[in-house]
Amino acid sequence: MSLPKKWVVKNRLRRGDTVGLEESRSGPLLVYPKDVSSIEEDRCVSLKAVSQDPRAVIREVTAAYLMGYNMVNVVGEKSQVAKLKHYLRESVHGLLGLEVVAEEPTSLTLQFLLDLDALPPDKLYRRMNTLARSMYLDALEAACNDDHDALEDVMRRDEEINRLFFLMVRLLRSALVDTRVATRAGLTNVQCLDYRLASHHVELLADHSYALAGFLKPMLPLDDVLSSRLKSVSTQLSELHDAATAYFLGSKGADYPSFLTKAGEVESLLGSLKEDPRASRVADRLEDIRRLLVDIADLAGSLYPYVK
Repeated sequence: MSLPKKWVVKNRLRRGDTVGLEESRSGPLLVYPKDVSSIEEDRCVSLKAVSQDPRAVIREVTAAYLMGYNMVNVVGEKSQVAKLKHYLRESVHGLLGLEVVAEEPTSLTLQFLLDLDALPPDKLYRRMNTLARSMYLDALEAACNDDHDALEDVMRRDEEINRLFFLMVRLLRSALVDTRVATRAGLTNVQCLDYRLASHHVELLADHSYALAGFLKPMLPLDDVLSSRLKSVSTQLSELHDAATAYFLGSKGADYPSFLTKAGEVESLLGSLKEDPRASRVADRLEDIRRLLVDIADLAGSLYPYVK
């Protein structure tokens, strides 16, 4: 096939060399200077565990996961590797798609088994967002119903949010360093940054929801007046959250000025709630959530048409 001379020279290609071809999601063909399979093989890393604290090795494994490595081989002395196995099995639970695939006396191999093509960022973000939204709404409902078990369940969901967040970071970093990943996902560099920041906001939202559930537990049972106020806050926040999500994801029906008006109304409602000494800490966490929702909406692509 004929290729631009400058590109051929830049990539040191010669007549008869193999190039990779791949169809992008939007239709155009992508050409790579070497076979696509060899690029995948390059995404492997070997980590030495000799004389290292297990926690340090786990941090290195996590870093390799976030940087998009498909295979992580941990090598070391027999006694060191034996000690690491327990820690690594527990740590990989928090890294979606990473599994232990081989064990030897002096090594342990972990492999990323998920297909990133089946995980578009918008779908992954929606999953994170839906789960985080359910956390604070279910916490408020559980408090109004005097349900301790439901509050405990809300707090357990924070771990799942963290796993999804790490997976999103991996996907976005892979897209920034590998054009193939970005093209298949339909991502520009600006969109990668927006999804990274929005996902971080959602992860923080889950953290505040975790704290909210913790503050509500010792307050139970709530009186009818406070329950009624929290139900009103829950309704208003859920509407604001839906509007922020729609605006960030580009819904044509989203109206930003109306969203800001709604955000102001919720802020006033939370300000009134904060005047109640019993609910001041709860109101603070809910206000943190409200501000994060505004920050997410502010990342909407329609606010920066000059970079489109």
